[in-house]
Amino acid sequence: MKKTLNIQGMHCDACISLIKMELEEVGIAQDSVSIRVDSLNSRGVLTLADIEETQLEKAVERINSLGSYQVL
Repeated sequence: MKKTLNIQGMHCDACISLIKMELEEVGIAQDSVSIRVDSLNSRGVLTLADIEETQLEKAVERINSLGSYQVL
């Protein structure tokens, strides 16, 4: 399943790198992740290709645990 998440608090390339690294730690491959950042609104749009529901839950939990970001 393909899923798109909006993330509050993202504003630069370092944010993208951190989110990708955290997703890789929970078993989500880099090549299945696409992230766009709207720096003016401090939001990111994360698209995950071929993700299972359990992986999605882990991804949301991990992103929210970082403190600076919140999945909307």
